[in-house]
Amino acid sequence: MKFILAFLLLFINYNQIIAQDQTQEEVISEGIKLYKAELTSWNATDLFSEKYAEKSDLAGGSFSYAKGAEMICVFFSKASNPTVIATFVFDSNVSVKSGQVDKKERMFTKFESELYIIQYKTIVAMATDIDFFKRYSNTSLVIVPLIDSVSKKVYIITGVKQSCMVIFGNDYLIGFDSYNKIIYKKYLHKNIMPVECAKDINVDVNNIPGTMHLHNVETGSLPTPTDICSLLLYSKQANWKKHTIFSPESVSIWNCETSQLSVMTKEAWRIKYGVKK
Repeated sequence: MKFILAFLLLFINYNQIIAQDQTQEEVISEGIKLYKAELTSWNATDLFSEKYAEKSDLAGGSFSYAKGAEMICVFFSKASNPTVIATFVFDSNVSVKSGQVDKKERMFTKFESELYIIQYKTIVAMATDIDFFKRYSNTSLVIVPLIDSVSKKVYIITGVKQSCMVIFGNDYLIGFDSYNKIIYKKYLHKNIMPVECAKDINVDVNNIPGTMHLHNVETGSLPTPTDICSLLLYSKQANWKKHTIFSPESVSIWNCETSQLSVMTKEAWRIKYGVKK
């Protein structure tokens, strides 16, 4: 009986570890999707403005998505029934040098049409529910639609207009059903946490420079996909070594140099880094 009980406890603990790893993997995977979509939009916008200025005034917006190993960004017209006016294609690393453009005007594909619809409905929701979606000076709300085989969603991330500043928080997730109807909207972080690129916060005995932000119970113990996205976009150019996220139950450390995440309990973190309560 004792053997069976011990085996069951071992089995439960093992599955808890696996579940935690899978959850971390899912968060990182989603964060990478956001990062690649946003980087694609950045690079495509730079190329569009630089090389195709004659069409800049015609663009009503854009969005990016993955297609196989490639990343695509489409710019669409301002018409009530918009058409694609430029299509940029990048390799899986979203290298600027790999960027190719097709300036031929065309209709949306079925998949692109759905991305456009959920992006448009998000813009309408943001304009009508101003109490829910917060806006701050020197920032903008960036819309990133994602559709896969199991879900349709839009992430909203706060982008900063000030150089050498990274914003964590004031981000949102909107879910859609198969008919492109909004079924939920929620905060990912309710607060906004600006972090200066040059600000080093030493949080361990090794005196390794790093930055940090806080999660409350509602945000959860792990980084959000938007956290991962922001760290991938900004941490290397900010020359950060690591970024630590403190939640009520745990501590998550993102290695900015290797893009790896480690999660531990607060007690384990205190012991490892010699931090007193």
